Amino acid sequence: NQGDAFKVIGKKLAQLIEQKAKVDSKEVQDVIRMHFKWLKQFWTPTKESYPAHGLLIVETDLRKPYEAFHKDLPEFLAKGIQIFAENELK
Repeated sequence: NQGDAFKVIGKKLAQLIEQKAKVDSKEVQDVIRMHFKWLKQFWTPTKESYPAHGLLIVETDLRKPYEAFHKDLPEFLAKGIQIFAENELK
């Protein structure tokens, strides 16, 4: 279920923010990978488009569903996406 997967990702990232995890930590990047795989059911993010999507989340109303988990989640996710894209996508 798409909604359930989104909730799992949001809750895990919110917990990691609360634990002061670094965006480049393995734990955070593992959840970013889950987010990437979840997004692939809608479109295929690339090294360029995935970070752009992170910025879109920060700068538009797309941030609201993420903020429901934690007020800092949009920015945290965008930073994590940037690192993931640089390290994992070609």
